[in-house]
Amino acid sequence: MPHFELESHERFRAALLLSLAAVIGLYFRVVNFPHVGVDLHKWFIPWLQHLKSTGGFTGIATSPADYSAAYLYLLAVGSYFNFREVYVIKSITLCFELVAAVAAFRIVERCTGLISRGALAAAGLFLLPTVIVNGSFWGQCDIIYSSFALLAVDQLLAGRDNWAMACVGMAFAFKLQAILIGPFVLLLVCSRRIALWQPLIAVAVWLLAAVPAVLLGRSFANSIAYWGQIHEYSKITMNLPNLYEWFHPRPRFVPDLEQFALGATVVAVILMAALVAWRRPPVTHRRILEFAFVPAVICPYLLPKMHERYMFLADVLTAVYAFVAPSRCLLAIGMQYASSMSYRAFLFKHYGEPYERATLVLGLVAAGSVVVFLTGVFLPFDGGPDGKSSEK
Repeated sequence: MPHFELESHERFRAALLLSLAAVIGLYFRVVNFPHVGVDLHKWFIPWLQHLKSTGGFTGIATSPADYSAAYLYLLAVGSYFNFREVYVIKSITLCFELVAAVAAFRIVERCTGLISRGALAAAGLFLLPTVIVNGSFWGQCDIIYSSFALLAVDQLLAGRDNWAMACVGMAFAFKLQAILIGPFVLLLVCSRRIALWQPLIAVAVWLLAAVPAVLLGRSFANSIAYWGQIHEYSKITMNLPNLYEWFHPRPRFVPDLEQFALGATVVAVILMAALVAWRRPPVTHRRILEFAFVPAVICPYLLPKMHERYMFLADVLTAVYAFVAPSRCLLAIGMQYASSMSYRAFLFKHYGEPYERATLVLGLVAAGSVVVFLTGVFLPFDGGPDGKSSEK
């Protein structure tokens, strides 16, 4: 009976916290909803207007959008609502912000066994500055693929590996940046947490997501991803304060440096995979989360042509990890600072000292993430409920 009363009290506190976070979070979003930035004005709103004028789903075939088909399906649904385009676009993002908050709750509750900690994680993610700015102010949709990444982690913790790989496939169906989840899947295979064939589920889901668009008349290549943007940019870094900001503020593209950046990233991923395959650390709940967030930090830090938004997945995953391992919360704080300063630089053209500090902070976060990974591989003792085993 006392245990039941304690659990009821914990659930009440969790519900109260989530309600408060929802009110505060929705307030900040509603305030920002009317804002129309450059990306919305040039791209998203015209895409939605095209779908409205061509009959919704039937307009997908001729859509000028360079996003994959999965996002166009959502815009097509939104085209049937008689609201301002900016509200439709940002409402789609808001729906997935709620999905991500629910996934964060489930992940942290599974890892710690504490409903209250899960509620804190959900509230924290919903109120995360970069989540609010990315969606309700900027009008971007990075939360969509990130929410599927979180759902993949949640399904792994629940032992539903096939569903986890399906979520990975959906993430990639929405955005090419979901390739940052690839090293996570590789680490799961190398640790033998999932079978070698299971990533094929992700590939199948990714390809199947394009089928409706192809049947509607859109080309298959344009339906699966937006490959054209890969060669669009000429700078070695696009406002992301990663390793290459040390060479020169906002450096121009240097071919040799790009080759080095790609090579360094490949080497880093191979080293992580080799260490996991060699050491075979216990794949606990916490370790699964570490396998997810460490590459999400390291790869954008080393890759060339990275936009400020390409650390969004790392923002979300480090925030969730902070509620699983509070002693390592500085990683999440550092990520938020670095990402917020890069957003500030791009959106408001404020570079200067804060942006330069962000370069240092992000370097420290990357180094800290490497330490977390190596500690988990060579000293695989998590201790406490947040180290629950996830082995079969």
